[in-house]
Order: sequence, then C-alpha cells, then structure tokens
Amino acid sequence: KQTEKALIVATKDNTKLFINGNSSPAITLNSRQYYLTPISLFSGKDMYINASEPIYCFQLSSGTNKAGREGDYSYFAESMSYLQPFDSNIPGSINKIISAEKIGDNSYKNFLNILIPNNNTLKINNKGVDTQYGPYSIIGNDSYKYYSIKDFSGDAKLESENGLIAELIGGSTELVHGWSS
Repeated sequence: KQTEKALIVATKDNTKLFINGNSSPAITLNSRQYYLTPISLFSGKDMYINASEPIYCFQLSSGTNKAGREGDYSYFAESMSYLQPFDSNIPGSINKIISAEKIGDNSYKNFLNILIPNNNTLKINNKGVDTQYGPYSIIGNDSYKYYSIKDFSGDAKLESENGLIAELIGGSTELVHGWSS
C-alpha cells in the first residue's frame, strides 16, 4: 500500500474538486469536510487538482517499508506538507537552498520538484536544467510544467521569469522530510 496521496480540505460549502482536468467533479465538499485522494488518481508523477472554491491541500508522503513485510505498514516513516496554489504573482526566484540533502550532519536521498509557467525558463545556479529532469507536462493543465531532480545536493538558487514553486521531499526508512515554497 502506498501512502502518496493528497488530503484536500474545503473552506466553503459546495466546493467542487476536479482532478487531472476532468470536467466532472471527483467530489463536492462542504466547509471543513475533507477528501483523501486514492493513489490511482496520480498520473505518472503528478496530480492536478482544481477547485471551485479555496481549499487547503496537503501532500502525504512516506519512506519505504524498512522491515519488508508485505501488508505491515507500521515501519513507514510518513510526512505531510502543505502545497500552496500557483499564482503568477509569486516571486520568480528562491535565492538560497542550503545543503538540500542534509539534516544536521546526515545526508538523505530526495527529489527537488519545481513548477513554473509553460512559457518560462528554469535556471538553477544561473544555468539551464538538463533535459533528463524535465520539463514534464501536467495532465489537465497545459499552462504549467514541472521538473523533478532526484538526489539534489548542495546549495542552489532557483529562477524563473514569472513565479515558481519548489518542494523538496526526501528521507529514508526512518524519516521523511520536506519543504515547499
């Protein structure tokens, strides 16, 4: 059982949730009700969520089953991170990511995911991004694209012309860590 899901909380009554560009709502929620997406709604590495009213959206992630026991999920390290909505008015740079792979003196595997408008260019440390990391299209939304860099390490400055969102998710069998901006 995988725990990669989205937890969506409605802030207003009659909030319709649309997933991956579907024209029919997956569900309609009232204020303070929530919806936990099934793993089957992920389209490759992503899921596009659109709502008729403001929502809170959290990404649930986990490490791996350290014990390797089929059906025993007590060994998973789990995390939950808030995902902010994309707005082209947000800043187009994150000036300093420091030691992305580290927590204290320990290094961990991770993914650095970056979302930008389709007509923008992503630069990391003033250089273009290798095509092995994207851009990838988002099912249901052709206005944006994303990059996913496995095992990102070191310091970085991220830049795009008109806004970007970045998240780092990583960990091991003992812990999961992450941030988004």
